Amino acid sequence: MTHDNLRFMVQLYFFIKDGRYPSNKTIQEKFNVSSRTAYRYINILKNRFHAPIDYDLDQKGYYSTEPDWDFVGELQHSE
Repeated sequence: MTHDNLRFMVQLYFFIKDGRYPSNKTIQEKFNVSSRTAYRYINILKNRFHAPIDYDLDQKGYYSTEPDWDFVGELQHSE
């Protein structure tokens, strides 16, 4: 994984954690990525780094189920 990919995932996680329930479309526009790329990185965050991300049907966007989750700590465990 490149540093740019990792940086993107950190930014994406904090964007989701911010509590604004971003949709896939919002993520595409904010980070200038395709829909497929947005989904792929969300899945990497969830599956590889165990990020507590879920989708809220009512809000129509992603959110963090554990606001105190530590991305940096998880990075250290995944290496």
